[in-house]
Amino acid sequence: MRIDVKTPRQETKETLKMLIKNYHAIHPEKGYRALRKDIFNDTGWMVSIYLMYQCFREMGVYSKARTRAFRRPKGVSDKFPNVFMAIGLRQDHLREFVQIQQCLHIMERNMI
Repeated sequence: MRIDVKTPRQETKETLKMLIKNYHAIHPEKGYRALRKDIFNDTGWMVSIYLMYQCFREMGVYSKARTRAFRRPKGVSDKFPNVFMAIGLRQDHLREFVQIQQCLHIMERNMI
């Protein structure tokens, strides 16, 4: 087989790479799965995820978005207990409590 003659599979792969380049220029934050969905919605061309992945790798295209590492929430701290819950304040009473504390602080400052 001669090098200058391209197979239909190679031609479709090049067409897909051109589409990927255009879509990636518009949406650099999207990865190969999201771009695959966009291409399907706009053109109706069903492309396998693995073929999209291969094209991304060959072109050296990467999504600009980075996922954050999941951090599991920690339990209740014994070192710093929740003062408001110990007093018995609910969420709606918290604002009133803070306002009272601010008023007391202002009154103390004026007395000195």
